[in-house]
Amino acid sequence: MPTSKEMLLHILNRAITAHKDKISPFQIECLDMFQKKINAIKVDETAEMDLQICNILLDKCFCDLEDMIPRERRIISLLNKPNLTDDEFYTKVSTIFNHEIKELNSFLKDTFYDQTFKNVKMILIDMKTELTRLKTGLEQQPHNEKTLSCYFS
Repeated sequence: MPTSKEMLLHILNRAITAHKDKISPFQIECLDMFQKKINAIKVDETAEMDLQICNILLDKCFCDLEDMIPRERRIISLLNKPNLTDDEFYTKVSTIFNHEIKELNSFLKDTFYDQTFKNVKMILIDMKTELTRLKTGLEQQPHNEKTLSCYFS
């Protein structure tokens, strides 16, 4: 049986392959970034912290394993929405991350020093920061293209 990390990476890889021609380059770049961040989670054979972290990411952010949450609150489900703009994708993914970070903050207040929650929160903040960087880069592209066309016209 694959680990939650392997399942999450497989789901992301399959999503990229299945939607390559249907979603924007920005959304593919975001999925690639998520894969890289998840791949970077260090394997911890003693405490199995990596498995716990990936379990939370898999069920709370990327998929809903119990199918209890509205689909638009999971990243993989967003890919199936037709005509989802990059702005909408960015906003919805940011909302998913913000919601989970708030939820983890409330758990951290209620529990005594749970390292798993802290690690998941750090990964989510890192992914959200990188997502914002990718979005900022996307917004600057039309400006850069206009500037370059002025030089070469």
